[in-house]
Amino acid sequence: MKAIDAKLTALKIQLGRIAGIPVEVYFRGDTSFTIGFEGNDKEAANKIVKYFATSGAKNVEAEYDIETQYTAIYLEA
Repeated sequence: MKAIDAKLTALKIQLGRIAGIPVEVYFRGDTSFTIGFEGNDKEAANKIVKYFATSGAKNVEAEYDIETQYTAIYLEA
């Protein structure tokens, strides 16, 4: 598990650099993921969407939930 934790931490750091803000990564299945962050930073969301859309990920979409004030980017690898 330590190797997976290290890779997950590295992924969060890399995506945070791309977005310019801290992000969380959630596994929804073997090839489905959610990247999320607090607030409605459209520029950060667009940077992450663009990154994954150009890397071959499928069904990449961002959604902001006004009630929770959380942005989630859904994708399939």
